[in-house]
This record gives sequence, structure tokens and C-alpha cells, in this order.
Amino acid sequence: MVGQKPLGRTYVRWMKVGRRLLPLPTCPSIWGWRIYLVAACLLWRPDAAVCQPAIVRHPPTPLIQRVQANSQQQTSRLQSQAKRLLEIAQKNPVQHFAALCQRMREKARIDHAPPTQLRKELLRVAQLALEGRAYLDAALNRLRAQVAIEEHPESLHLLGEALSMWEEPANVESCQVQRTTEQAISTLERLSAHYPDHEAARVLTTLGMLHTRAHHFERAQRAYLDAIDSALDSNQSSVLYANLGEVTMLLGDLERALSYYERASLASHSPQDRALSLWGRAVVLDRLGEHDSAIESARKAMALEGGSMRVLRAEGVFFEPAYEVHIYEALGHEAKAQEVPAFASFALTEAATAYQSYLDQAGPSGAFMESARRNLTRVEKQLQHAQDELGDRITAADTFP
Repeated sequence: MVGQKPLGRTYVRWMKVGRRLLPLPTCPSIWGWRIYLVAACLLWRPDAAVCQPAIVRHPPTPLIQRVQANSQQQTSRLQSQAKRLLEIAQKNPVQHFAALCQRMREKARIDHAPPTQLRKELLRVAQLALEGRAYLDAALNRLRAQVAIEEHPESLHLLGEALSMWEEPANVESCQVQRTTEQAISTLERLSAHYPDHEAARVLTTLGMLHTRAHHFERAQRAYLDAIDSALDSNQSSVLYANLGEVTMLLGDLERALSYYERASLASHSPQDRALSLWGRAVVLDRLGEHDSAIESARKAMALEGGSMRVLRAEGVFFEPAYEVHIYEALGHEAKAQEVPAFASFALTEAATAYQSYLDQAGPSGAFMESARRNLTRVEKQLQHAQDELGDRITAADTFP
């Protein structure tokens, strides 16, 4: 062509490559062929070997480097501030208002405290919970800002943990709270999907607890199974098997739940972990119809705690649904009635109260209502018999010459 520079072999080769990658009308210009080839590589075959010479990646300019450095400094500063705020929030004496509220209500019932005094104490605790949550809100604001600037696995993990901690008292008298459970689940699931190697066991354990709290029992079961596969500490496996046993029981698979609790008991290294696994085993056995074995398991669990049931109301121990704790305590009171016959009447009264509380709170749709009703009927008969015997002994003492 007149007025055009002859095309060399290199450009002829690039023209053939471009035509093969993206067939378009012929463009005779040298620069036209370069644009033609780059467009073909970017739009259709960026991974092709012939495209690599055409796509040039320039090093970042000094301005871009300064912007990136400032961004890294800002995210590091935000994360450091969020960590300090989370540490302060975790030191708050009222981290879990719902659990503490339930313990206070139970103590007030046992002590026969007046309702006005209980309400006053609950309002004071709710205020402390809100004061501690101010630090948690500040941490959440910084973590959200950091994730918006640059998504990093540690920042996502901290954000998910903070969201799992967040709660606001909604009804003081009924111990109800509002939580950000679904947001926490979404954040940690994104972390697990994008960064599966980042503290996998811990992330999956938190996900299992969050799914349990949200009553997603099948998803909780999968999370705990994955966490067990990732766990390196046998003591951690004990807690995971116990949690897995709980959600499996709530799904109705009692035989498998029993096997998980037994594995948790074998893997436990601390008295508290072993006691919790024995408590879970007791409830499963009771719901399988093996009541005597259930009472024996509850007795062993209390023996590890000096004959008490404190571990059921300990910090960090929760039940879903929350009224499940009444079944555990009812079995414990039955075990006490057998252990100390002199206090059988009192212990059976407490057992009957616990079973009735479970029935009242679970409602007609509860999964294990039938076994609870059966236990309540049996305990009421035993209580009547114990009271009759006590009355006979008092009468005999009065008539003794």
C-alpha cells in the first residue's frame, strides 16, 4: 500500500494471532493490529500464552504506592483500636445479659425475693450491659470501616466475633435480648469461604454456636463436624463433641447424640467439660426411656462439682432453647432425692418445679413434651409418698411416750 510502512515478520505473526483469537474485519495499520490483539486478549483469552507479551503490567507509580501505604497504615490503626475496645468490652461483668438474667431469676425464686427487688436488680444489670456495649459498638464501627477499606481475614474474624457478642436487653422481666446473630453468621461464612485456612477450628466452632442460637440445627451440626476435623487439641474436641451431641439431640437423633456425648466424655481433660458431657448424656438417656441410667449419669456429673449443679449456670454455658436447662436441673434434683433421702421431699419439689417450668416455657410444640410430662407425673407421685412418710414420722414422734 502506498504511504504505509511495510509490515515485518513480527507484525505479520501478531496479525495472524489476533485474527485467530478474535476474528474481526481486517485492520491494515500496525497500531490497529496492536489494539486489535490487546482487545482480543482482554475480552476473550487473557490466559492464552500468546497474550502475555501483549498485556503489559506496569509497576505501580509512586503516587499509587503512597496511597497503598496510607491505606495499610489506616487499616492497621483501625484494627489495633478495635482490638483494644474488644478487650475492654470482654472485661465487662455483664457480657451475656440473657444468661445472667436467667440465673438471677432462678436465685430470686429460691430465695423468695420480692418481685420489686428483682426488677430493680435486673434494671441495674441491664444498664451495666448497655455501658459495656458502648465499647463493643465502637469496635464494630472501626472493624466495619477497616473491612470497607481492605478485606483481611483477621479483620473479618474480629468483626464476626464482635457481632456474635453484640446483644441488647429487649425485655428485662422475661430476659429477652436482641442480637446480630445473622450478621455474624454471614460474616464468618464469608471468612470461611474466602480464607478457609484462617483459624478454621475456631471459626467453625463459633459458626456452630451461632447456628444453634438461631435454631439452624442441621447447619450447626455440619459446622461442628467440620470443626472437629480441623481441631488439633483433644480438649477442644471434647467441647465440640458435646456441642455436636446437643444439636444432634435437638434434631431427634438420640442414639447418635448419645455416642457423641460419650466421645466427649472420653476426650475431656477438665472436670467442667466432663461434667457437661455427663449432663448431656443424662438428658439423652432420659429421652430414650432409660431414666435410671439418666439419674446415675446426673449423679456422676454432680459428683465432679462437689454435689452441685453450678456448671449448668456457669458463664459461657448456654442452652438452645433456653428452657432446656430445666430438664437438666430436674434430673439433678431427682438424683439428689435418691442420694440424700432425708431431703427427698425438698429435692422432689424442686424437680417438679423444674419439669413444670420446662412444660410451661416449651409450649405444646416442644419436641420432648411427652417425656417431660411422664417425668413430672412420676415425681409428683414420689413427692406425695415422701410427704406421707414424713407425716407418719412426725406423728410417731408426737405419740412417743
